[in-house]
Amino acid sequence: METKDNLILVLVDLENLVLSMANYLPDAWPSVENALKLFKEWVEKKGRIYGLYAFAPLHMLFRYDVVLENLGFVQISCPKMPVTGEEKRDTTDDRIKIEGLKWIESVSGLTHVVLGSGDGGFEGMLEIAKKKGLKVAIAASSPASISDTLRRIADKDDSGKEMVYIFTLVSKRE
Repeated sequence: METKDNLILVLVDLENLVLSMANYLPDAWPSVENALKLFKEWVEKKGRIYGLYAFAPLHMLFRYDVVLENLGFVQISCPKMPVTGEEKRDTTDDRIKIEGLKWIESVSGLTHVVLGSGDGGFEGMLEIAKKKGLKVAIAASSPASISDTLRRIADKDDSGKEMVYIFTLVSKRE
C-alpha cells in the first residue's frame, strides 16, 4: 500500500472515533483537528484519496465543521432516528454501509478501503470489498477499540505490517 497507483476510499465514523479517543486518553489526546490531520497524512502516504468522508450526527458535524472542511472531508449527516419515546437509533453505521458499498461497487480503479471505526458491524461491507480484490485498512482510536473481526479482516502492507492506524498511539508520539 505504498504507491501512488493506489486509489483509496476513506469512511470515518467521526462520533465513534472522537468519543472512543476521549475515553481512552481523556487528558492526553490531541485536538480532533490534529488527530484527523495525522490520519489523513497516513492515508496520503499510501496513495491517492478517492473520497474522504466523515459520517456523524448533525451535532457532531456542526461542532467539527471547520476542522473537517479544512482537511477536505466530505461531511455526511446521519440523524438519530426516534424508535420509541425518548429512545433514538443511531443511523451512522447504516449510512456508512450503504454509501460504502455503493462506492466499493462502482468506483473504477479503487484499490483500498480505509474504515475509521473499530466496530465489527462493518464486517459484511469489508468482506465484499475484499472479494472485489480491494485491500482493507482499519483506523481506530485505541487498540482495544478494534474488534477481533476487523483486525482479522485488515490486510498487511508490502512489509508485512498490519494496516491498522491507532489514533491514540500516534498521538502519544506526536
